[in-house]
Amino acid sequence: MSKNQITFQKVIVEQLWQIGRLRLWLAVPVLIGLLLCTACNSRVEGRTHGETFTPLTPPAAPEERVRVARVYDGDTILLEDGRTVRYLGINAPEYRQPFSRKATQLNESLVLGRDIRLEFDQERADSYGRLLAYVYVGNRMVNATLIEEGLAHAFFIGSNRTHNALFLQLQAEARQRKIGIWSSRGRVKDLKITTVHPADLTKDDRYPSYVRIANLSAATIRLADYALSNEAGQQCRISNIGIEPGYTVIVSSGSGEDGVNNRGQLIVYCAALVWDTREDTAFLTDPGGNLVDTFHYQSAPIHRNSPVRRRNRQSSLHGLFKDFTELGAGFREAESVVGGDPVHHPHHLAFQIKKWRPAAALLNSVRLKVRAERLSAIQRLFENPNPFSDAPDRTAHSADHRVVLNELHPIG
Repeated sequence: MSKNQITFQKVIVEQLWQIGRLRLWLAVPVLIGLLLCTACNSRVEGRTHGETFTPLTPPAAPEERVRVARVYDGDTILLEDGRTVRYLGINAPEYRQPFSRKATQLNESLVLGRDIRLEFDQERADSYGRLLAYVYVGNRMVNATLIEEGLAHAFFIGSNRTHNALFLQLQAEARQRKIGIWSSRGRVKDLKITTVHPADLTKDDRYPSYVRIANLSAATIRLADYALSNEAGQQCRISNIGIEPGYTVIVSSGSGEDGVNNRGQLIVYCAALVWDTREDTAFLTDPGGNLVDTFHYQSAPIHRNSPVRRRNRQSSLHGLFKDFTELGAGFREAESVVGGDPVHHPHHLAFQIKKWRPAAALLNSVRLKVRAERLSAIQRLFENPNPFSDAPDRTAHSADHRVVLNELHPIG
């Protein structure tokens, strides 16, 4: 073999080797692509069989950094920018309930006047416009601290679930240690009425009254044959629904189909319950008739020029005039006694005055412009329930009657 032939063969071999290496490098991306496609197919197949894929690092929730200007109670604060924050996933004792002051004091010691970090969940605000957030001071979550110290309980509403498991675990530990609301002084049971919301008279029937009941136990509770009632004796038997630990159910006075609404809230309807707009008490009893929990509320004072106050004032005046119309009729009927009709019983007039004394007091309370002689006439009639016993006083009492009748005649 000549020298030229040997050189030519070496060149051919080197070119073939280079071509082989190039093909090898081209095959590597193709192989990786095939592997990725296989993984994708396996994930899709797994999902179709009911399995869920959870990423290793979930996306971070949106956050805000703000400063606290005021602490309202154990689970509500006011920011310097004027917004209100309701702590998400917990519920602290309300005003005048056991441990409400301690919960407020602990909240103040943690956040008042300090910079905090707000972590949001699925719902950023509630129906009142308050922000719903997990509140952090540094790396410490205030929501969790309140539950850990026994000064709040788990309170889950809607689709916000980020820290539900943590809150239930901390609640179980606090309950086992019997601290705060879980102590004997806290008087907390498995089911708790957290609020009674009477109907808003300034709005229409789209905003009916409701009661919220929370499950404070570690197991699902079924409410079959539980009863909810008010001071008027109206009662509602709750349907056979189950409340999971930490979650709530709304008993609404409106109408609809029992179930979960579009916000993920369990709701049952009971139109038989009508809650007083000013003051009332809710009673929850178990199937055996034993009292489980009560909730008393009294509405806040209404501004004197508000539509509600004006409507109540007009209603009161209408009832007042109706009462005094009947009072005038009673006086006119009694006038026949003063005129000497022997058929009427002498105590009839005294009975009418006693019957309508509250109406006279109500008239005085609203400060209508009534002449002084009329008030003095009514007072004299009140002081002597039997004006017919003495003949000399007959003329004076007759004059008193006529003073009253002259004033009441336009009303009647």
